[in-house]
Amino acid sequence: MPFRSHRWVCVVAGDTGTGKTTLLDAMSFALYGTMPLKEAGEIRSHHADLDDRTEVRLTFQVGDETYVVERAPTQVRRGRTAVADLVTERAKVTLSRVVDGSTEPIANGVREADHRIQELVGLSATQFQRVVLLPQAKVTDFLLAGSGDREALLEQLFDGRVFDGVVEGLRRRRDGATQSGGAVDEQLRNLVASAEN
Repeated sequence: MPFRSHRWVCVVAGDTGTGKTTLLDAMSFALYGTMPLKEAGEIRSHHADLDDRTEVRLTFQVGDETYVVERAPTQVRRGRTAVADLVTERAKVTLSRVVDGSTEPIANGVREADHRIQELVGLSATQFQRVVLLPQAKVTDFLLAGSGDREALLEQLFDGRVFDGVVEGLRRRRDGATQSGGAVDEQLRNLVASAEN
């Protein structure tokens, strides 16, 4: 799926139950190690066989560069020896750049890779999930809502409270400028009146 200059060009369409949410969850997990509405312990299916490794690989593009992220959650798997029946594998992630048809690792480890991916994508996990993975029910609510309800829904989806302080600060500055302007007008009237006398 091509991501270019933070303008997302991607449509995932299909009937209910065809796997759209699973695909988007995998994309979110690949990029950020989290999925909407799922705890870390719920990423690996409890139906998965102990011999099966849970992992995801996502190829994406930023500008003219192509990247590959490979990520696996913490998981319990069957050990390779009789001594260790079960082993816990820690979460792993590798971020690579595609150069001349082969991959060149540029970040290894959760912290380093997560930081680089956020820089590349330009969105945090929360922003990605709010903006890119807009919940289907919320889209329907938005399309059917009146203007007042639509504003409230947008604030809920995109956490518009961040801007409330900015708006309030601008309002105070406007009110202060209006008062200052009124005082200057009064001084000018007084000067004009004095000059006329």
